[in-house]
Amino acid sequence: MACVRYAPLLLLVLTLGCDDFPKTPPSDLGTPDLSPGSEDLRVPGAATKCTAAGGAKLLSSLPGSHAYPRLGFTGTTFVAAWNTQVVEMSQVMNRIDVTLTDKDGNKLGPNLPMSRLPVADFWAPSVTPLLGGTVIAWTRVTTGGNQYATDVVINTLDQTGQKLDPTGTACDPANDACGVFQVTTSGTASYPYLARPQVDLNTAVPTDSQVGLTFVDSRNHPCPPGPGCVGLNDVFWKKIQANGTELIGDRQLTASGSNSRNAFPRLAFDGVHDGIVWRDDSSGVNTNFLFATLDGSGQISSPAAKIGTASGSYVSAGAPDLVWTGVEYALATATGSDVQASVVFQRFQSNGVTSLAPVGVTFGGVSCTPAIAWDGQFYAVVWQTNCGQPGSDLAFELIDALGVRQRPDGTSCGTSLDPSCGVTLLTNNTTEIAAFPELAWAGDRTFGVTWMSTDTGDAGTPQSQVYFSRIDCTAP
Repeated sequence: MACVRYAPLLLLVLTLGCDDFPKTPPSDLGTPDLSPGSEDLRVPGAATKCTAAGGAKLLSSLPGSHAYPRLGFTGTTFVAAWNTQVVEMSQVMNRIDVTLTDKDGNKLGPNLPMSRLPVADFWAPSVTPLLGGTVIAWTRVTTGGNQYATDVVINTLDQTGQKLDPTGTACDPANDACGVFQVTTSGTASYPYLARPQVDLNTAVPTDSQVGLTFVDSRNHPCPPGPGCVGLNDVFWKKIQANGTELIGDRQLTASGSNSRNAFPRLAFDGVHDGIVWRDDSSGVNTNFLFATLDGSGQISSPAAKIGTASGSYVSAGAPDLVWTGVEYALATATGSDVQASVVFQRFQSNGVTSLAPVGVTFGGVSCTPAIAWDGQFYAVVWQTNCGQPGSDLAFELIDALGVRQRPDGTSCGTSLDPSCGVTLLTNNTTEIAAFPELAWAGDRTFGVTWMSTDTGDAGTPQSQVYFSRIDCTAP
């Protein structure tokens, strides 16, 4: 029996608690240190003037409520995937929808359900473009009699969005079973995340033909349904090809026998190792962020180690986000409550050794659900402002290797605590809540952002939609 773990409601951002936590990171993270230093990577003529080109584009068009989008870039197109919730025969059910857009966010065709029937769980899919196509990973639910099982499956799409069979040939659209590859078998796996692959440093074209997959699994902690099930689980990793062929079997990253509650693993590939970060919510007070790496043969290179801690109600509103720069890893997380919350940035090496201790990179207000990308010069960070409240917007900024924000004119914000310094708002909401952004670099100085938006002014039960915006950064 699979225990449901960390099952946030679709409107999670509306229902979080109101604990009184400090705005700044907890003491073991250190206070924000934004003084420029010798590691400042800014260069003359840097592209720091960023604008949302063309405004927000609506991606979701099928009936249902659409949430938790993910985004990838193939070198020519963006691929967005999200969870769609529908009601059939009085039952709430979910499926995964996908759409392809050009670099401007214009849809290249209709929304594409990954299964004819709504058989997904409630959570987000994962998207990674490879040389052989774009892989979409998601959790499929199997029910019947007393059975309730969850396993990770993948679809691989060609450049037109057509599902591919194991040989790489386009599936017959009438064959719903074609192009669906089950990659776990425990019946208790969920929360899949595919590795951010190595890409060309100029074009963002994918260069990999295989991919790491991480997920959480309660196979070692069986429990019956009901209040007695505490939802313990472990974090696993494996390597697969785009057609679902298993290259390296399941590797457990968390300690055997540990009574841990893990969630939202994220994975990035550094060319040699897969680096994995996840949340450990076992303490019930703080959330610890753990990091581990595996080599190309699936052997653990650096065992799970704590790399940070966060606290407050908004920690539970999203996953840590991880990116590889070609030299080191960078991580974005959130810490704080519905009174004060900040996005926190840090850097570390492949073995988890700190390169930059955690620093705050947002100031004032309530920030949560950050996403991070790297364009070769700067880190791009997008996050949700005014979390949990109508009028919540998305904000975007560029920061250097020290976490120092960059103004549009190319100068540094330095030690300024001005909340608006270097910040570009991507939305201008009044009753809407923009939430759970995902960020993808698209080569040169261009990024794609996708997010879910829920209008609290709607009559009845608010329906969420998925939007996209392209961000262009140029030299001042």
